[in-house]
Amino acid sequence: MKKVISVILIVLMSSSFMMAQLNELQIKSLKNKMAKSDKDIEHEKKKTKIGTWSKRGDLFIDVYEVNTKYLAVGITTSQMPFLGITETSTSPYYGKANTTNRVGDTLVWTYNNVEITFLVSDKTDEDGNLVADEDGNIIEVANIQSWKDLKPLDREALTKSYNAFQKAFEMDADGKWGNKKSTKKSIAKLRDLHQGIAIDAYFKDDLETALKNMEVAIELYNKPREEKTDTFYNVGMSNYYAGIFAYSTKKYDKSTKFFNDAVINKYEIGTCYQYLAECNFAQGDTVAALNVLEKGVNDHPNEKNIIYALIDYYTPKGEYEKAFEYIDKAIILDPENYILYLVKADAQSKIYDELDDKYYENIAVSDQLKKDAYKERDRNPELQKEILDKKAKVDEKTKEFLINAEVYFDKSVETFELGISKAPESAEGYFSFGALYYNKAMSIKKHTNDIPTSQKERYNTEIKKYEDNLKLAMPQMEKAHEYDPKDKYALQILSSIYLKLGMYEKQKEVKAKIEEIKELEKKELEK
Repeated sequence: MKKVISVILIVLMSSSFMMAQLNELQIKSLKNKMAKSDKDIEHEKKKTKIGTWSKRGDLFIDVYEVNTKYLAVGITTSQMPFLGITETSTSPYYGKANTTNRVGDTLVWTYNNVEITFLVSDKTDEDGNLVADEDGNIIEVANIQSWKDLKPLDREALTKSYNAFQKAFEMDADGKWGNKKSTKKSIAKLRDLHQGIAIDAYFKDDLETALKNMEVAIELYNKPREEKTDTFYNVGMSNYYAGIFAYSTKKYDKSTKFFNDAVINKYEIGTCYQYLAECNFAQGDTVAALNVLEKGVNDHPNEKNIIYALIDYYTPKGEYEKAFEYIDKAIILDPENYILYLVKADAQSKIYDELDDKYYENIAVSDQLKKDAYKERDRNPELQKEILDKKAKVDEKTKEFLINAEVYFDKSVETFELGISKAPESAEGYFSFGALYYNKAMSIKKHTNDIPTSQKERYNTEIKKYEDNLKLAMPQMEKAHEYDPKDKYALQILSSIYLKLGMYEKQKEVKAKIEEIKELEKKELEK
């Protein structure tokens, strides 16, 4: 066994040495070729030949990759020796390691020619279970996340490659060169390099660089290519990301074009329409934005994200009937999505709140008219009759508001119950449901202060309603706390309920829990 291991080590060390020599030779050779190519494109005859520019295009791809050719996202540190790279390697291929630095989940190996960044994570098996060593320690694995060429041969290598190929295409009148397999392969390589730079720049928040390179990648996609074998690249995806880059840099016209092209290529259609609408919203054109979304729903009725965008538009504006239209469509597409039911129930509760406010406003008006009529009972019977007739109309409207308010309250209760049935362990559902009853109780209590002292029976009736709604809110908030013990908001409402219902021991327990949570939050902040 030891002999086998020794042989493997010798092979790896020999491979590393050979790669080191190869890289030195490559660099020397490329420098000579670069000098020759620079002369050729100035030469009177050579600069008129497609081959001169084609070779230059390929040359500068090699120049760009000379220090990073063997690197790829996802390669682990354990695989690096096969590339002639180790943490302590003295191989001239990448140069002697200057530093190895671990900060949090990031590991950086810095060599003379390149800086390699790894993302460190816990190792898992095929089933997603953590893998431990013999001592029970979780094994970590580090995969290449990105790299930086510290000594590029030419910082404009890809631009020179692109310009050279463009020149060749201009000369290729009959398309013979462009349709060669070797040409298609080179263009695909250049395209993929630009896309890689774009994505890397995006994650570094360099959106201008990301957009510029993605635009080049999209343009190169439209050159002749091997349809059967060049399947890895997705032009729809590239247009989608170019749209995001353009939107993020406020280039809305460009963004619109890219997202429309992504839709044509059937990539993330729903999200594309959301962005298309946002481009119009950002420019203050609400009508155009809504037209885009409406068209999206009509053309792609099964795209939930477009429907969600319309729900998100109409709900905050209080246009609830329009919101319900799209919420119901979303529920048909995704009947198990409990959030949709909570959104609908919340909108129904807001309609209830509006009608409830009008109900109490009318009661106040009715009470005032009653007082006014009483004042006129002796001095102006006709005016008194007028006032009482007006009061009768107000009272009729008050009944209407009350009936409609209760209808929407009951609808909200029903929808909350349906939503909770879809996710019976969701604290959010119970909290929202409890808040419905709690807010109703608070509204009733608030308006009891306006009841004339002479109307004791009415006052007692309202107080009972107030207490009944607190009692209905209580189990919902208790459930919310059960499924999310760290949420202090449910506990704060529970504390209020227990206090108002005279459940003082319960309130003390809850207050103690609130203090515990606050203390934990304080310690987290101090960290």
